[in-house]
Amino acid sequence: MNKGKGRELRAMLRDWRAAAGVYASLQWRCFHQDGRFDPFLDPATQYRKDGAKVRAGIIRQIVLKHELDVPVPEPVKEGEKPKKRVLPTPPGLSDCLAPMKAALGAAQVQMVQGQVIGTLKSFISNRQNDFVDIVLGSTIDDLGRRQLFTINRATAWFDLGRSVKVETVEIPLSARLLARKIMSHILARHKKPSMKRIGMVVDKRVAELEESRSATSHDLWLKVTVKSGDHRSRRIAIPMRSNDYFSSRQGERKKTFQIIEDRETGRITVGVVTDVGSSFEERRMAYASRAQGPKALDFGLVTMFASDDGDLMGREFLRKLKSIDTTISGIARHVQRSGGKPRDSKRYVAHVTRLRGFITTELRRILNRFVAVRKPTTIFLERLNFQSPELSRRMNRILQNCGRGVLRAKLQALNEEFGVESHEVVSAYTSQTCSCCGYVDRRNRKAQAVFACRWCGRSLHADVNAARNIGSERFRSIGSARRVVRSNVLDMLVTQHVQRNTGERGAPADPRMSNPHFAAWADKARLSTKAA
Repeated sequence: MNKGKGRELRAMLRDWRAAAGVYASLQWRCFHQDGRFDPFLDPATQYRKDGAKVRAGIIRQIVLKHELDVPVPEPVKEGEKPKKRVLPTPPGLSDCLAPMKAALGAAQVQMVQGQVIGTLKSFISNRQNDFVDIVLGSTIDDLGRRQLFTINRATAWFDLGRSVKVETVEIPLSARLLARKIMSHILARHKKPSMKRIGMVVDKRVAELEESRSATSHDLWLKVTVKSGDHRSRRIAIPMRSNDYFSSRQGERKKTFQIIEDRETGRITVGVVTDVGSSFEERRMAYASRAQGPKALDFGLVTMFASDDGDLMGREFLRKLKSIDTTISGIARHVQRSGGKPRDSKRYVAHVTRLRGFITTELRRILNRFVAVRKPTTIFLERLNFQSPELSRRMNRILQNCGRGVLRAKLQALNEEFGVESHEVVSAYTSQTCSCCGYVDRRNRKAQAVFACRWCGRSLHADVNAARNIGSERFRSIGSARRVVRSNVLDMLVTQHVQRNTGERGAPADPRMSNPHFAAWADKARLSTKAA
C-alpha cells in the first residue's frame, strides 16, 4: 500500500473513532436516563423533537404575553400559573453526527453505531457479573438479594421510575437506591470503554474483497470507499497478502472486514469475518466421539500448566520470561535516563511486541497440544494470575494485560471448534490441600515442586497436586471462583476433614494440633483430653 492510500485510510480511521466517541457519549446518556442502551437512537430525530418543543414553548409565551387571539399551542393545565419566562434553547438542535456523516458517510456512521452498541453492551454485561459478586459477598438477607438480583437482571439501576417487581410485589425504593449505589460504585472502579483505539468493522456497503489477477507481490485486493478532502467518495484498492492460517481457515467467508491499526507499529492489518458454524459442527461431532471426560489444569509461571494426569507443560516459560524481562527493563532504563519515554523507543516497542507474540504462541501451543492428546470435554482451571515476584512490575503488567485476553480468546475458540467447555474453580488453598485425603496445611508444600502430605504421607509434584484439587469435586462444588470468600473455603476444608477424622491421632503425632488452620478444633481436643 502506497503512502497516499495509507494517509486516506488512516484519516478515515480517525473520523471513525471520533464518530464512535460522540455516539458512545449519547448512548451513555441514554443508559443513565433509561437504564439501557438504545440501538434505535437517532440523534437527528431526537434533536428535531427537542427543537419542536422549544419552538412551541416560545410561541406559547408570545401568545400569553401579548394576549393574542390565537390558539395556545400548549394550554396551561388547570391550577397552574402561566410561565412568563421564555424557555432556554438547548444546545445542539441539529444532528450532532452531521459532521461525521459528512466526513465518513451515512452508511459508515450506521456501522459505527452497531460497533459501539456491541462494545458497550459487552462492558455492561461484565459489570452485571461484578454486581452479583458484590451482593453475594455482602451480609444482605435473602429477600434483599432477590430484589437486587431482579433489579440487576432488569438493568433498572438508574431508571427509578420503571416498575420492577418480585413475584407481583413492587420492589421498595430503598432497594432501588441501594442497587443504584452499588452500580455507581462499580462503574466508578472501571474505566468506560475507550473508542480512541478501536478498529473499523465494515461490510459490503463500504468494502469488497477481490482476488488479484496479475499481481505477483500480493494475491488479494480490498477495495474500500473513503472520503476525500472535498467530502467526495472514492474507491481505493489496498493490496493484501494472505497467510497460511487464512488460506486453511474453513467456513464461509462473509463480506465483513475488520481494519486494525497496530498501536505499537502503526501497521494496518485486515481481518475477514468467516462463518465457521457448519464446519465446526462436524468437528464437534467427531471430537465428542473420542472425548475422555473432564480434565483440570493448574497454571504457574515456573511450569505454565500442570494437568491432573501428571503432564507438566511449558517448563521453560519463566526462564525465558526472565531473559526477556532483563532486556526490556534495560532498554526502558536507558530511555528514561535520556529523558524519553520507553514507548517512543522503536527498540523497546519491538521487544514488547515480540514478548506478546511469545506469550500468545506458548498459550495456544500448549492448549492445542493438551486438547489433541487428552481430549477433554470440560477444562477446570483456577482464575489465573499472570504475575510473579521474580519478574519486574513492568513485565507483570504486560503479562497480566496480554495473558488473560489471549487465554480467554483461546478457550472460547476451543469451545466453538470442539465444544470443549471451561469453568473457573476457586484456587484458594489448592496448593496446601492434599488431593488424596483433603488435609490442608501450609507445611505440606515443602518446596516449589514438592508436596508431601503430613496426614496421609502422600508425595507428588506440587503443581500436579494442585491440578487434581482443581478437578476434584471438593473444590468444584464450592462455586464460582469470583464469588467465594477465601475464609469460607478454609472453613469448609477444615470441617470436612474433622468430620472424617473426629478423634486425635496417636502415633505419629497429629499434625492438626500444631496447625493454625485447625486451632479451634485443637483447643476443643485439649479440653476434652483434660476432662477425661
